[in-house]
Amino acid sequence: MTVKLLSKSRPISDFMDPTSNQPDCDKWRLRLIVTMLTWASSPDALEIMGFCIRYRISRETLHNWAKEYEDIARALEEMKLFIAAHRRIGCMKKQLDNHSAFRNIHLLDPEEDAVNRYHADLKKKNELEEQVRYLVEIVRPKIIDRVDTIKEISA
Repeated sequence: MTVKLLSKSRPISDFMDPTSNQPDCDKWRLRLIVTMLTWASSPDALEIMGFCIRYRISRETLHNWAKEYEDIARALEEMKLFIAAHRRIGCMKKQLDNHSAFRNIHLLDPEEDAVNRYHADLKKKNELEEQVRYLVEIVRPKIIDRVDTIKEISA
């Protein structure tokens, strides 16, 4: 079955409106999902906002649809994984700097979040082990009088 992608020149509302005379207006979710994953498979896909801008969908609307429709939520998660992979590959090929590639990557890839937590916990553990503890005993000095001092020196 061939699914048409969304139009770049028309708003998605044309495809969602049941009174519209557009073909396949009842399959708008499938068209949206296929368009999302097709766009995300491109190496230029580095931000979800890029998709929203290109297809004239507000970011808030896309996230509301993801809350409402489970299939769109799954496609959005896949899209995030594609974007995270493109960022890492771009960094490895020196097309992107580390800051650009790994900025907010924990929001895109749950594995990155788990890795970051593991390293943070490991760092805390190492810091606790490397801490040096000093025990300082506070001892009051013995007070001796002058006569005792002279006796100690002469002896």
